[in-house]
Amino acid sequence: MLNGKSSFLTVITRSVSNIGETYATFGGSVTSDGNSPITVRGVCWSTSPNPTINDSFRINGNGLGSFSSNITGLTLGVTYYVRAYATNDVGTAYGHEESFITDFANCRTVTDFDNNIYQTVIIGSKCWMRENLRTRKYADSSSITYGDDDQSNSEPYYYFPDNNESNVLTYGLLYNWTAAMKNGNSSLLNPSGVQGVCPEGWHLPSRAEWNQLSDYVSSQPAYYCDENPDYIAKAFAATSGWEETSGQCEVGNNLSANNATGLSMLPAGYVDNFGSYIAFSSIATLWSATEDGMGGRSFFLQMSNSELQDFGDGKNIIILAKDYAFSVRCVRD
Repeated sequence: MLNGKSSFLTVITRSVSNIGETYATFGGSVTSDGNSPITVRGVCWSTSPNPTINDSFRINGNGLGSFSSNITGLTLGVTYYVRAYATNDVGTAYGHEESFITDFANCRTVTDFDNNIYQTVIIGSKCWMRENLRTRKYADSSSITYGDDDQSNSEPYYYFPDNNESNVLTYGLLYNWTAAMKNGNSSLLNPSGVQGVCPEGWHLPSRAEWNQLSDYVSSQPAYYCDENPDYIAKAFAATSGWEETSGQCEVGNNLSANNATGLSMLPAGYVDNFGSYIAFSSIATLWSATEDGMGGRSFFLQMSNSELQDFGDGKNIIILAKDYAFSVRCVRD
């Protein structure tokens, strides 16, 4: 007891939720006022452990009970430490510390049959994998064969980027059309409806879905380079892995300014129809689930380190024979 009042003020910090690029929701609860009215309660946060009300803070009323705050103005990719607090005339008490890292809005992680875990990102109305697929098995447990020098289009094959297995963890695998589609039919739909090599609940994007993604990003000024709506390639590309270039707004120039969307596209290169490994670290190529109508070729997306523009229809959506091997990104159903 202190001056006839208990000093045992009890505060609980709630788990951080709704974590985004520059925002998150903090909260807490005051369960005991120590026999003295709570005059102020809220949350405080910092980029250093054990934040106090001398750091950034938010007031959320007074008295006993639960409260929360939607905090904005945070920095992407930074670790923050949070504590709830409450003050009475005895002093200020703090709840336990919670920490989190600001991140792109996402639909949690997805796991393939090989137990590879992938980060995700929400762009517009769709949730995309933030990483290239690297499974060697389909969702039904059947295996995909390592292609080596075999470029047959009749069997499903995978390949290592730049013919080096150590690249797989970062850059994923390269798949021929048969492997990517798993005997699925070509689709113009949005969503494509073609699961292909993707995990359960996910699908291979159609040409229409790649175009939708490009159109959405083209409509958002925050993704422009040099305030030019035609220059948004950097918004898709990862901040590492690309060969450097000198042209302003090119993917390979100032890599730290890349990836405003969080899609994190990587230049895994491709395998051509002669079995050669091409353009590792300078070109990203990704399958669509859409044939060109002739049956022997398919549409795919391509981006280079010297790219400026988006990959909308008529720009980087290209047609080639199906016996090439490209990267795969999946979209949630």
